[in-house]
Amino acid sequence: MPKKVLELPRIANPTIESILRQYLDECAASKKVGKASREEAIDLFMDSLNGYAYQSLSEGETKIYEHYFEQEDDEHKEFCEIFGADKVVENIGEFVGYFLIRKVMASATFLGKAAKEIEQLCYWLEKNKLVGAEEAREGASRAATAAKLLPRSEKAAQLLCASAQQYYDIADVVEEGTMDITKVSSDSIWLCPIGGKEVGPIFLPKKVTDLLEVGW
Repeated sequence: MPKKVLELPRIANPTIESILRQYLDECAASKKVGKASREEAIDLFMDSLNGYAYQSLSEGETKIYEHYFEQEDDEHKEFCEIFGADKVVENIGEFVGYFLIRKVMASATFLGKAAKEIEQLCYWLEKNKLVGAEEAREGASRAATAAKLLPRSEKAAQLLCASAQQYYDIADVVEEGTMDITKVSSDSIWLCPIGGKEVGPIFLPKKVTDLLEVGW
């Protein structure tokens, strides 16, 4: 009786990692963004994909991911070494809306440039027929919006920190952790922690509230 051959889950061809390396190679001659800044932005994007993108996989895709991720030594593979271009655009929101904000210690200028680089990546993916036009433009739009908002949010964070030190005492703290802005007026904001109750009004200078938006 012939032996049964076990077919391993297939790895995408090309993988995200090889696609992004090709993008860097082709953009090397461009002077729009410094080479170091471009490479750092793409490396951070891969870090985000490798660290968080598995959470949005389907059941079948998760099995493929776990098969390779749980291997040892040279057989071990990260997210970007397993999946292809179809997983790039759908994870841009995670990168520009969470990873850059909460996981990257960098200047407001760099954060904006990193998001702008992802916008350019989307157009390149469309040009090379790796993703569809609609998908590419949706990703580019999200990245472009972030490129404008990230420097503003960084400035707001610095002013919030300064205001907290100037106007509030540790004894005033009633909630801790990450919170969403639920309302903004000319001199106040209202916040809501995950699973908690709204806190506010919290009085702040107008130069701070002018920078903030509901949903941040």
